[in-house]
Amino acid sequence: KDITIGESVVVTAEDGSLTHGKVVFLPHTKGNNHKIRFLELTTNKASRIQLSRKHLILANDCGKDSKFELYHASDVTLAMCLSGVDGPEKVIQIGRFRGEGIYSVITDHSHGLIVVDGLRASSFAVNHGIVNAFYHIHRCAAKVLPKFFFEADFVVSAHQQLGKVAQAVYSLF
Repeated sequence: KDITIGESVVVTAEDGSLTHGKVVFLPHTKGNNHKIRFLELTTNKASRIQLSRKHLILANDCGKDSKFELYHASDVTLAMCLSGVDGPEKVIQIGRFRGEGIYSVITDHSHGLIVVDGLRASSFAVNHGIVNAFYHIHRCAAKVLPKFFFEADFVVSAHQQLGKVAQAVYSLF
């Protein structure tokens, strides 16, 4: 919630290693008062992450050879493990609550996976691949446009309108 454009955050590279990415865009800053249902996932290592039900997080079935894959938070169960920076973390509690606001962080790192409280998660909800590909436009633009451009009301408003169109199209499938 308190992250700003230009700040450095921990991200996960495609090979799973940790690195830093610079925040280039915060898509939900204007009128971010949506009332939605959130989940809070707590692990055996005391990590906690709050996500919308459709937000994506790296999880698996806790099997020795299980590969971590992106799951909607609502599909994570107590029998699963989350991808922690120091290894798998077993989900021991799933809380549900109503909250306000939607939060995403777009970094200059192309993989689109961030680290929140020691857990690896997508920056996105619903579909990581499509949304992450869309934000490559922002990553490229951030290399040539000043920071204040991405903070401008007209940019955030235009982005939100485009997001509504994308959601409507996605709901058709």
